Amino acid sequence: MSVSFRIYFWLLWTISGSIAVVLGDEFNESWHQWRGPARDGHYQGGQWPSNLQPEQLKLSWSENLEASYSSPVVDLTQLYTSESKKDDVEQVNAYDRVTGDLLWSAMWDGGMKVPFFARSNGSWMRSTPIISNGYLYIMGMQERLVCINTSDGQISWELDIPSKLDT
Repeated sequence: MSVSFRIYFWLLWTISGSIAVVLGDEFNESWHQWRGPARDGHYQGGQWPSNLQPEQLKLSWSENLEASYSSPVVDLTQLYTSESKKDDVEQVNAYDRVTGDLLWSAMWDGGMKVPFFARSNGSWMRSTPIISNGYLYIMGMQERLVCINTSDGQISWELDIPSKLDT
């Protein structure tokens, strides 16, 4: 195992562990990460009905997005999605949870074409964002870690892991 790989692994492990620790009580109020607060795909709130009829369901809002494998995440007021725009741009969008109004979008260079043998699975974002203390963190296709302020969509910092850590 190379030194660069160990540093890269340590950095990702530290960031993900730190974020999980600081989430604390927010677990019960938001869906901050892939598969939810406990990463098990289970909703921790009230009791779900034993069955639902189509007439009981009402669509509140919807939005057409570009390609992405990532899951949306939510906090108390906003829903966040990620998508690949063209082949060279990645984007995170924030929507009002109630109205579906677009609040902001943040874009950065980072998309890429995947190798031919994997192309059938698509050349788009795979990383689900995570939210902690007013910031959204996401890893792009070219291993660029991006930190975005959830209140205004401004990119706080970016870390190009391959060039910074020589991986």
